[in-house]
Amino acid sequence: EGGRILSVRANPLPGGGVITLYTDITERKKIELALQEAHERAQAAALEDELTGLPNRRAFFQFGKHMLHQALRNRSTLSVVMTDLDFFKKVNDTYGHQAGDKVLVYVSKAMQARLRESDLIARIGGEEFVLLLPGTSIDEARRIAQELLALIRALAVPHAGHTITLSASFGLTSIRPTDPNLEALLQRADHALYQSKDQGRGRISVYTD
Repeated sequence: EGGRILSVRANPLPGGGVITLYTDITERKKIELALQEAHERAQAAALEDELTGLPNRRAFFQFGKHMLHQALRNRSTLSVVMTDLDFFKKVNDTYGHQAGDKVLVYVSKAMQARLRESDLIARIGGEEFVLLLPGTSIDEARRIAQELLALIRALAVPHAGHTITLSASFGLTSIRPTDPNLEALLQRADHALYQSKDQGRGRISVYTD
């Protein structure tokens, strides 16, 4: 009562009857709860990119492995989209790292708003993002990448009286029944991404053998 937490213990007496002991454990429970909340916050922080609030690389592999296994088990499709902002170093060199951080936040929010709740988007490097799209064919993934590229190009990030415009390169691949792990998918998407960069950036490439 009065917001207190009591521990109740009933002890039988030798001659019959019961003696009931009440112990106030309110403070102990408060400490336990505070420790639990601190632990949960620490766990969440370890899986979250501090700047953008997106899942980080660690979270991507933790959740992505589950999504891959689920797709293989259900024999459903799963596509990977890897994207990298073009000439991001130039943004930092020209406008400063604060501007670069603002750009990453704008891009993150724009992409996240386009995706479904079932999709996973993570920031896995400085200006590099990766998306896992369950139940999405490579043609659908290409259409989504085209929309994301258009969104990024349409962004006008204000900073210190300037307007920063952007572009990005994309690399795509889809799951194969022989994929041993998530890394195999990422290697193919990364290969396609570098193909986009080699061909002039601001492009979308699909991995081919």
